[in-house]
Amino acid sequence: QHKYAQQGHTGLTLAHTALIATLDASGVRIVTIAERMTITKQFAGRLVDELTTRRYITVETDPTDRRATLVKATNEGWQFLDDACQARREIEQMFEGVLGVERRDDSMVRLSRLVTFSR
Repeated sequence: QHKYAQQGHTGLTLAHTALIATLDASGVRIVTIAERMTITKQFAGRLVDELTTRRYITVETDPTDRRATLVKATNEGWQFLDDACQARREIEQMFEGVLGVERRDDSMVRLSRLVTFSR
């Protein structure tokens, strides 16, 4: 979060990053976001609301089904994702410098498992 804040993205978490990473140019339904992130639709909806408020995404009516909505990233949202990827690369490089490549990779796998387990 500190790296995000340094780039002007305050109050955002890895969950926000993960949500934007599930999107594509044509838009994605909230139910699909929840499935891709393996979270509840309610939590996905809350993240969508938070990112909409910050103008990182938009929510539009699905033209193929007027009852559904599509979530799309804005230019600011894509920039946030790019900045988040850069922050990850910097963190990985820091780990590599301290641990070496093999131990860094092992550490990243273990951290990923912890994040997945904590959901």
